Formats: sequence, C-alpha cells, structure tokens
Amino acid sequence: MPALFDTISALSTVGLSTGAVGADMPGDLKLSVAFAMWLGRLEFIAVLALLLPRSWTRPS
Repeated sequence: MPALFDTISALSTVGLSTGAVGADMPGDLKLSVAFAMWLGRLEFIAVLALLLPRSWTRPS
C-alpha cells in the first residue's frame, strides 16, 4: 500500500510520501515515478492532446 500511496501522490502532485520512493530505487522505477509526476503536473487531458496527432488539426 505505501507504493500505491506514493504513486497517487506523484500523479496528483501533492508531495506526500511514505518513504517507498527514494534515491535507492532502480532507474526504471525512478523514471516511471518522474513520468507520473510530469503527467500529474500537466494534467491528463493536455498530455493526451499532445500525444494524439488527431487533436492537432481543426475539423473541416
């Protein structure tokens, strides 16, 4: 449960931690937590619009 709490905290950019996330984590887990923080900071809808090329054009 501490890992789930830290993941939700990263997605919502609250800043709380149970200590499951730290400097001693493997690199791929650090990258996934950093991506969750980035996703939470930019909001899900903005990231989806960025990643879906169909949203870049105006309907004609």
